[in-house]
Amino acid sequence: LVELKRAINKLKKTCEAIDGDIAGFGDDYLIVVPTFAEIYRSKDTPAVGAASMNEME
Repeated sequence: LVELKRAINKLKKTCEAIDGDIAGFGDDYLIVVPTFAEIYRSKDTPAVGAASMNEME
């Protein structure tokens, strides 16, 4: 579980550095896209960092 948190944090930091986007898709998938791509979300979808990281703790 600790290794998973580290990996997700590393992906989030890399994504922020390149101005990309990151989103969780279900419980099994994490989608990371570069600046020129966009992840379409519905209005009620929480951010990856807010909900998912709190659930892991």
